[in-house]
Amino acid sequence: MVDPSIADAHGHRIADALVTLWEGRADVDPLNRLVTAASLTWADVAVLRAYRRYRRQVDGRYTEAYIDDVLVEHADVARLVVDLFRARFPSDGHAPDHDAIDVLTTQVSASCDQVARLDHDRILRGMAATVSATLRCNIATRPAGPLAIKLDPHQVPDVPEPVPFREIFVHGTSVEGVHLRAGPVARAGCASAIGPRTSAPRSSTSCAPRCSRTR
Repeated sequence: MVDPSIADAHGHRIADALVTLWEGRADVDPLNRLVTAASLTWADVAVLRAYRRYRRQVDGRYTEAYIDDVLVEHADVARLVVDLFRARFPSDGHAPDHDAIDVLTTQVSASCDQVARLDHDRILRGMAATVSATLRCNIATRPAGPLAIKLDPHQVPDVPEPVPFREIFVHGTSVEGVHLRAGPVARAGCASAIGPRTSAPRSSTSCAPRCSRTR
């Protein structure tokens, strides 16, 4: 049973999240605690989930459950990360709000400075930096997902070698995949589609150099 005080403060978001989960349009996992802990919508949580999945692939030091716990424990920072994403990629397709981006980037850094544990700090800064390394996404054209994000891996913390020129990471309830590009001219690439999804981190060794970080 939901605490009445929580229902009063977050009822609309909780109802939307429950319907979405029931219909299978979002994943059921501990990250959904952020609907109440950080006053996020289920769609906001889905954005964080996609970045958490990507971060798990490039940095395998932490389990998804541990990352979820860190984000919930530091719900204020999780909210700022989402706000940073929304400022960079408005859902209405408008231009990025550069003033808000600068303010939010500063706020994230200041908030992380107050985090006592080094691994928590690393996880939170990694999430924020990965949002900042995102060049574009499809949130305005496909708000219901799957979410596709194009990243500059050279700006992403902890990406193992070899670092591709660009990555396009796609995440949804039933699909997940990554496309790696070796250079600015799209003559060839390397794609990996995953289904059902796994949580294994990418390996930095493989017989295919540009595919070495596929799952």
